[in-house]
Amino acid sequence: MAGEISTKAELIPKGDSAFSELTVEQRDRVLVRVAGSLHYSALISRAVHDKAAPDIEHLAEKIDREHQEIAADYSPSSGEVLYRAVELLDGFHRRMSS
Repeated sequence: MAGEISTKAELIPKGDSAFSELTVEQRDRVLVRVAGSLHYSALISRAVHDKAAPDIEHLAEKIDREHQEIAADYSPSSGEVLYRAVELLDGFHRRMSS
């Protein structure tokens, strides 16, 4: 059904494959979901005047613009984009939890 939240199993094949082992289509879906999380976090971040709001928003916009290219790029730089997103989200969640 459209609009339903995908489970982890729908995003990543069984065995929790590394991002570098996913197909381009799977990588693209992961990136689109990550961008959505970044956008949501950026909204909250701005509302609470969190210092990382511009960085979170900037990366979300970059992934929005370039998700297909990033998904098709199997060089280390594509993994670095995902790693940075996770790093920003983790930092944001830690600051909001304290």
